[in-house]
Amino acid sequence: MQGVLSLQKQDGDVGGSHCVPYLFEHFEEWVKTQSEDRDPLHPAMTGLSAVNIDMEPDDLMVFNWLLAHGVRPNHSDKTHSLLERARSPAARRLPGQSA
Repeated sequence: MQGVLSLQKQDGDVGGSHCVPYLFEHFEEWVKTQSEDRDPLHPAMTGLSAVNIDMEPDDLMVFNWLLAHGVRPNHSDKTHSLLERARSPAARRLPGQSA
């Protein structure tokens, strides 16, 4: 789970978040179309569209961190300000198992 708290208006000028919902829903089919030597940080996105998410100050966006997401470029003279927090399930330990 991941959360983003906007500290100021996040829009097309100052950047802001974007995501690709199709990948979350269809990852298994999509990954089969990728080459073995693909760059995991810059995958081929042909035919896919990112959805821009504009936020107002104090807006909180919570989402599954497996959702393909990122930050749009900042084309303004303003600072892109937000707080980001990610959480993952704690590792389960069996009784008597050391930490």
